[in-house]
Amino acid sequence: MEGDPQLDENWSPVIRIPTTARIPEEYIRDSALRLSFYRRLSNFDNQVQLESVLAEMIDRFGKLPHEIINLANILKVKEKCK
Repeated sequence: MEGDPQLDENWSPVIRIPTTARIPEEYIRDSALRLSFYRRLSNFDNQVQLESVLAEMIDRFGKLPHEIINLANILKVKEKCK
């Protein structure tokens, strides 16, 4: 069926909840590096890859702020919705 989001690989659910879900500038100051992590987080193929990116962030920048934890949880829900 044309236009059916369930058949479109690029379809992504939109989740709107009243919370902050981002990588704070204070956590990763370099904007290019922050953008790189956004890309990696949004393009994960499985739970292991997502956890790997989060673990790398902890190794490089320290404890994850709640905004990143919120972002990761939203990404997990979006993946399950697909």
